[in-house]
Amino acid sequence: VQIRVQRHERFVRNGENIMEDITIDAFQAILGCKIPVNLPSGKTIELNIPRGTQNNSQFGITDEGFPRQNGTRGKYIAKINVKIPTILTNDQLNLVREIQKIKPINT
Repeated sequence: VQIRVQRHERFVRNGENIMEDITIDAFQAILGCKIPVNLPSGKTIELNIPRGTQNNSQFGITDEGFPRQNGTRGKYIAKINVKIPTILTNDQLNLVREIQKIKPINT
């Protein structure tokens, strides 16, 4: 007997954990935000993304993964992808430049 498990459109299995990529924009990462997330169990939660979240940060929710032999469950892990805007107006670019003058982005 051969069993093939199809890929899920949102979730990836990593051992007992379930992982999902979530994309936010740079401004959400800088300021922080709350993102509605539909968990594999069917529950919907608001995932709190704190100010200053970096690309590839991970946030885990206990007991939302696959069952373990000891009766507990793995985690749901949201991996954050920060999308940098590629098209900004001149006004928007000038605002970013003003912010950079106050505090350089790389510090």
